[in-house]
Amino acid sequence: MQVLHSIGQACGGGLRAGVGGLIAALDRLTLLVGRVSEGVEASLARRTPHLRSRRRPDGRQPLDLPFLHF
Repeated sequence: MQVLHSIGQACGGGLRAGVGGLIAALDRLTLLVGRVSEGVEASLARRTPHLRSRRRPDGRQPLDLPFLHF
């Protein structure tokens, strides 16, 4: 009976360690995604005024591509 008890404790300890490792990995992944998201958000915040200043007040215009002029 003692053997079964020790096997159960060993399996339980391994399971706890596995779940703890999985939680730590997901925490790191969440942190990484958060950092990437903040970087993209900061980049968009820096670029938005520049992009708005380039927008024409009269709406979209066709592209003026020099190689199309023969």
